[in-house]
Amino acid sequence: MSLDGNDKMAIEDVCKRLVWAIDRRDWPLAQAQFSNRVTLDYSELFGGTEETLAAAMIIERWSSFLPKLKATQHTLSNFLISGTAESAQCYSYVDGFHYLPNNLGEDHWNVKGYYTQRLVKENGQWLIAYMKLSPIYQSGNLQLLAIAQS
Repeated sequence: MSLDGNDKMAIEDVCKRLVWAIDRRDWPLAQAQFSNRVTLDYSELFGGTEETLAAAMIIERWSSFLPKLKATQHTLSNFLISGTAESAQCYSYVDGFHYLPNNLGEDHWNVKGYYTQRLVKENGQWLIAYMKLSPIYQSGNLQLLAIAQS
């Protein structure tokens, strides 16, 4: 059985809720959008390979460095969602803005690209089980995350 309109809206809400929670530093809400184990792939942006982690480990990592930035804003758009009643794939454009006043270069880093997310339905709730960022364009201070962590 294919996805109905309610499932597609729920899937879009999960994806938007994740980035909203990240930007608000609401780590419990962010973690609640994930399945227990999640495969993350930021290899096109940072190098390396995809990795499968417990959702709590992802939140631990993000919460250790994102608050060092003064602000972030992740905007998602142009959702394309397909799948079945139990598993789905969601593509969306992402515009990720990161801000940190500093003396080592520009105070912002912007990443534009798209997410590929796979979601599973667990206990009647859609949850993210896979998330890949495919960057298209970056601008600003590409070292901003390193500056924030120093």
